[in-house]
Amino acid sequence: MYKYLLYLFAFLSPSFILSAQEQYTHFSVNSKYGVVNTTNLEEYIAPSYTKMMLFSDDYLGFEKGTDLEFYHKITGKSVQFSTAEQHYHLYVKTREYLHIVTKEHKSALLNQQFIIAYTFPYLYSYINNFLFTPFIIAKSKDGYDIYNTNQSFKLLHKQIKASDYSIIKIFNKEKELEYCAVFYGKETVELYTEDFKLLKTIRTHAHTEEEAIAVLKSYYTVNDGIENLDPPLAADITDWYLVRQEKGYKIYETQLFSSLYLKVKEEFEVENTWLDEVKVFDRSAAKAYVFKLNGAAKKALIPTKYQQLMGLEIIDRN
Repeated sequence: MYKYLLYLFAFLSPSFILSAQEQYTHFSVNSKYGVVNTTNLEEYIAPSYTKMMLFSDDYLGFEKGTDLEFYHKITGKSVQFSTAEQHYHLYVKTREYLHIVTKEHKSALLNQQFIIAYTFPYLYSYINNFLFTPFIIAKSKDGYDIYNTNQSFKLLHKQIKASDYSIIKIFNKEKELEYCAVFYGKETVELYTEDFKLLKTIRTHAHTEEEAIAVLKSYYTVNDGIENLDPPLAADITDWYLVRQEKGYKIYETQLFSSLYLKVKEEFEVENTWLDEVKVFDRSAAKAYVFKLNGAAKKALIPTKYQQLMGLEIIDRN
């Protein structure tokens, strides 16, 4: 229901904007990411990463197993960190952090300047914030610990005996909707308020969220409605349109880059991505190239060798 917080801030990140000073940026070939030198269009890192991660405005971030690897957009210098879980982003007081593992095998929060802001006394397999409150939920093999970041990461609850938790909405005594955290999966179902005061402990087994809610309905009115958190659709001016075909090539245009045409071999098609990057692909051969386009310099930011495979050419419309 409300098991994980949606990180809407990530979609508003200025990381999507290419600075004129950036000498390195990402591209992808067949869904694998690499790094290109934007000055000479040489391949700096070959496409080998299966997932990018958005965190710092100054660095390109990628996942490699349980490792996170970053490359500075100006110098190309790399730094590495390890993480203990798949969901390692969290927000504390609207600031974004990464859950990493220190050399001492303890969980820590890394800020966007790559400085460890806080080190926990234990290693946790999962850390997340509770909605937009100052409370952090941390999971270990023994249960869940709750920290209050407004009180210097004071440990409020230690080892809540549960294998899972969910965020739900109930009607309180004033008949107002209130977000709560319900823990379940072991000997009890425990319900906590938004400020993490214990509301109810019910000694029973509930193995799933649905079973836990069914138990709570004997004591509370639970709201099962699903909120629509999708952003409104906006008019799209970034689509690429086929203008004409000539001598084994296709010519495309878009309103986003009105001063140029994009020319590719006839087997390829062109479209934009949700990050307003260019995607050139061949459906029959399952080939796909994704890259940024510097409209001012009329330059495709992908290594030259891949441009040659696409027959890519940027034509000035002026």
